[in-house]
Amino acid sequence: MEINWQGKSSFTIKGSEATVALDPQNDNVKANVVLFTKQDSESGIQNAKILSWPGEYEVSNVSIEAIPSVSPQDKPINIFVFSVDNIRVCSLGTLSTDITEAMFERIGDIDILILPVGTKEVLNTKQAQTIFEEIDPRVVILSCYEGAPSEFLKAVGKSDLATKDKFSVKLKSELPEATTEFVMLNIA
Repeated sequence: MEINWQGKSSFTIKGSEATVALDPQNDNVKANVVLFTKQDSESGIQNAKILSWPGEYEVSNVSIEAIPSVSPQDKPINIFVFSVDNIRVCSLGTLSTDITEAMFERIGDIDILILPVGTKEVLNTKQAQTIFEEIDPRVVILSCYEGAPSEFLKAVGKSDLATKDKFSVKLKSELPEATTEFVMLNIA
């Protein structure tokens, strides 16, 4: 699995059998499935299954659940949980509100959490820390930040986190077991 960041909440997750695009910023994306955080999003992307509504889906051997939430402006958004190459990923997209206990139960065990933190439009440090601690993923990939989200990193005991061009893992067994790896990506 290879994860690349295109900025904000936009990612491409390429697995051995399928590619998932999260919140693509343009229509030049090559993916089997496109997931939009904002419900009712439309796209001109060709040859991909586009999902922007809550529900459970199976596309190109990728199991997907879109869990409904709302933004502070009461606009409906989705939290996505999906499996690529037997690795469970949760993308919180542009979430800026707390997650309920029922939502945490639906999210379940997560290997990689894509966590929005660092700007006024997404989770603040306290919210992000609470969600991270509750989900307890093996890897956290930060999103939606401008500059290093130093307040959040300090709150979780990390400092001077180097950025990477991409995050790659071949097997689930390569993910950390006893600790959480924090990742900041460069825009691809």
